[in-house]
Amino acid sequence: MPPSPDPTAAPWEALGVAAPFLAGLVLLALVLRALRRGRRSRDWRAVRAEEQVRAVARSGFERRPLLNREEARVLPFLERAAREAGLGHRVMAQTSLGEVIRPVGGADPEAFAAINAKRLDFAIFDRQGLIACAVEYHGTGHFQGAARARDRVKREALRRAGVPLVEVYPDFEPAGLVREVREALGGRS
Repeated sequence: MPPSPDPTAAPWEALGVAAPFLAGLVLLALVLRALRRGRRSRDWRAVRAEEQVRAVARSGFERRPLLNREEARVLPFLERAAREAGLGHRVMAQTSLGEVIRPVGGADPEAFAAINAKRLDFAIFDRQGLIACAVEYHGTGHFQGAARARDRVKREALRRAGVPLVEVYPDFEPAGLVREVREALGGRS
C-alpha cells in the first residue's frame, strides 16, 4: 500500500515534481507557435509576390532615363574626376544608401530603416567595391517637401560611415567640382 500524502506538506511541494514537465510543455507550445508564425509570414510573402506579379502583368511599362537633365550634366565631370584620381574608381548613379553603408554590426534596425529607402544621386566606388565618395546634386527642383530632412539623414549617415559627401548646386563650376571630388577620393591633385 503506497504511503499516504503528508497532510502538513505545502501544496506547492507537490508541484515541484510537475514543474519541469509543465515548463517543457510551455516551451514546446511556444516553439510550435513560432514555427507556425514563420510559416504564415512566408506564406504571406508568397501571396504578396503573386499579387505583385498580377499587378505588373496588367500594366504597361516604358523605359525612362535614370538621371534628369541637370544630373546628367554633372555625370561626365564626376567620371573625369574619378579617372584623374588614378585609383580605379567607378561612378554609379541612383545608388541605394542601404546597399553601401549599414549600422555597425547591423545592430540598429531603426537606423538601417532610416537610410535603406534613401538614394544617393551618385556614388563613387573604389576598386574593392566600397563607397569612397557620395555626390548629391541639389538641382532646381530639389528642395521640395521633406528634402532637407532627407538630406540631413544622408549627410549624418555618410559622416558616421566616414564617407565624404560632395554637394553640387546648379551653378557649379566644372573645374572646381572635378578638383573637389578628386580631393575627396585622395587621388592625384
